[in-house]
Amino acid sequence: MQFIEVNQNTCTKCGICTEECRIGLIEFRANEFPSPVPFIETACVRCGHCVAACPTGSLTHRAVPVEKCVPVQNGLQISPEQCEQLLKSRRSIRLFKKKPVSKEIINKLIDVARYAPTAGNNQCVEWLVIENPDRLDKIRSAITEFLRFMIANQPELAAEAHMQLILEGQENGKDVLLHHAPVLIITHAKSDDIVAPPACAAALTFLELTARSIGVGTCWSGYTMLSAEFPPVKEALTLPEGHSNFGSMLVGYPKHKYHRIPTRKDPVITWR
Repeated sequence: MQFIEVNQNTCTKCGICTEECRIGLIEFRANEFPSPVPFIETACVRCGHCVAACPTGSLTHRAVPVEKCVPVQNGLQISPEQCEQLLKSRRSIRLFKKKPVSKEIINKLIDVARYAPTAGNNQCVEWLVIENPDRLDKIRSAITEFLRFMIANQPELAAEAHMQLILEGQENGKDVLLHHAPVLIITHAKSDDIVAPPACAAALTFLELTARSIGVGTCWSGYTMLSAEFPPVKEALTLPEGHSNFGSMLVGYPKHKYHRIPTRKDPVITWR
């Protein structure tokens, strides 16, 4: 098939696909069918906006076939009030049930999270899911070693981050590092990819909100990220060569429910 094809039997010549292409790769003239520019194949970022926006499903893309694009179901649209509660009632979970999270659920969470924005449709985010208890123990031990290293070699930074208290808690069996979560998810990408850090953060944000909607709890694993370049931690994670950890999240079933939404500081807003 051609890179872009337009079904002339159903196209209404509305021009929406042309307006939606942010790079201007689809030409449109009044009373004519839209047509791609000659260099579209090399310039297109494969975002699928043109396919998604076509009201009649008349445009298909070699990389985004219209028949594989799931129609938006307006009946599933949540209300502003539901959205507000979902976002405001999100909690960082640090007490988990001793209950595994199925691969089916993890796959579902990642399936939704891959739709997070990635700058120019980069889609650079890759995933490491760690659920093996022995591997989690190895990571936990490596981060504990990182705490000892920081306390001995960078005491001012360690004191600012309360690493001594965290180390003592860890050594007393509290597991303040991984909180006994059954699953640790790492988002990683090529180390030199400048869009990878925000892309991974956005993907994990999508993941934690999706998890919230199905009763699964999450917590950003700050020390897994902070210690990411510490050699024992790198060895424990064993990411692909040339990749870095750009975001880590603990996943499990919350031990407790939350019945209220805590207060937050008033926003600091500058209007111009």
